[in-house]
Amino acid sequence: MKLRHENWGAWARVDGGDDSIRGTLVALDHDALRALGIAPTTPTATNHSAPLEVHMAVNARCGAGCKSCYLDAL
Repeated sequence: MKLRHENWGAWARVDGGDDSIRGTLVALDHDALRALGIAPTTPTATNHSAPLEVHMAVNARCGAGCKSCYLDAL
């Protein structure tokens, strides 16, 4: 699991395990981090990590046809 700490908690990306959850990005608040045994930290300008994932849509005309895609909602 990779973490990107934020003021409110952290983004977590699950990179291993079952293929159905691989690459899943979830938001965890401070309580959830503590429940996982991870000490919450507040990022500063010098220790802020890189993004875990980037989504970019140049336009809303993607032809992939994914059922769960939000781009068709435009």
